Amino acid sequence: INNMKFKLKQIFCLLIISQLIFFAVKAEQIRVYVIPLYYDKGVLSFGEIITKSGYLPPSDNDLIEEESLLYFIELISFNNKILESQYFSFILTIQPPPPLPGDKPAAGPVRLDKTSALVIFPYHKDGKAVNLYNSGKKLILSKDIAYLADVCGDSVCQDHESYESCTKDCAATGKDDYCNIDRLNQDPDCGKLIAANLALAKNTQATTKSILAGKLIYVIALILLLTVVAAYFIYRKRKNSSSTGFPPQSAGRNN
Repeated sequence: INNMKFKLKQIFCLLIISQLIFFAVKAEQIRVYVIPLYYDKGVLSFGEIITKSGYLPPSDNDLIEEESLLYFIELISFNNKILESQYFSFILTIQPPPPLPGDKPAAGPVRLDKTSALVIFPYHKDGKAVNLYNSGKKLILSKDIAYLADVCGDSVCQDHESYESCTKDCAATGKDDYCNIDRLNQDPDCGKLIAANLALAKNTQATTKSILAGKLIYVIALILLLTVVAAYFIYRKRKNSSSTGFPPQSAGRNN
């Protein structure tokens, strides 16, 4: 009997340990997409999609009663492969709280004009876009999330990559919206920079000419002013001499 009890205790302990291991693995955090969605009187929009360490929520098979409010969302890769997909819905009606003793019960559920929902997808390095469909599987929204991808090294220079961010995939003189200064005259993306520098040089030259012209005008005006002042003093001196009756003395002769 004692031996049987000991074996039962061992089996019980093994069961507990296996359950703990199962829940520990189940609760392990993974990298996920956090996709906020907003509903405003029938108009849907995406919030800022981010990635973080988190958990995948349990699947909800009992979504809603109204099929018209059911939506479908999917994650698309760079080669248009569906990486993740699921149905979701917005909660547009809420039940009022139970009435307090003596109060009348509420008329019915409250209908919301604005609400939000949150979709969690596992992270994929090659995730490019998130597409949103209505209940009739008609595409109504699409959001580019290539900036969250990590595909550097796949030998393809993606739209969100450049020689600056991924030298493995993008050529030094490729058209990738990045100007490689070391290949200024070879990189086609440097055309705008060269044009901007030429325009800046022209503006600087024009500004310099304008400043020099302004200084020249100032100097000429100063010379004219000094000339007028000198002429005025010479005139006053001659006038004073003529009013006293004495001619101006000659230097070097005594009478």
